[in-house]
Amino acid sequence: LHLARETGGAFDPTILPVLRGGPAQLPLTGWNKVRLNPVTKTVEMPEPGMGMDFGGIGKGWALDKAAAVLKAAGVQHALFNFGGQILAIGAPKGAQGWRVSIPGRTEPLFLQNASVSTSGDTEHPRHIKSPFNGLAVRRPGSAVAIRAGAAEADAWSTALFILGKTPPSFHGQSFFDPGIPTIPDKGGPS
Repeated sequence: LHLARETGGAFDPTILPVLRGGPAQLPLTGWNKVRLNPVTKTVEMPEPGMGMDFGGIGKGWALDKAAAVLKAAGVQHALFNFGGQILAIGAPKGAQGWRVSIPGRTEPLFLQNASVSTSGDTEHPRHIKSPFNGLAVRRPGSAVAIRAGAAEADAWSTALFILGKTPPSFHGQSFFDPGIPTIPDKGGPS
């Protein structure tokens, strides 16, 4: 829910009804409808049929958990590649970071204690749905987000692809593949 708030709703874990039933199910979404009860440690969704899908941060969450296990065991240098999402712990000895390539960039990036995630429409066309209108987001190219946490990078790359721009609430590095048209900021979700 923090990431949904931070992305202005571009990443919305309540998108499940739309994924199952299409744009007509949009009234059953809305991250701001979800209530967390700290006493009972439960999640409350007020409308029957609401549901959550965490596919938009699944890889990142798994990478963060794997990194926590290695760090607890004393590992200081590691590079994970989970289906194209990268998470770097430290850097190779004597190097400024782990050398990684990013779509749309000719020069490599040196990653240290950060994750890079890419979202686009080329590998699985129509799989990214907009939480604003329920439709598949179709555009060429991809959006890349770099954040300290892998789950954050994962959520943000999806949000950036949906938005087509980098909003002021994003704190990290972002890149757009040259094939993606950058949408000018008009003060709200596109």
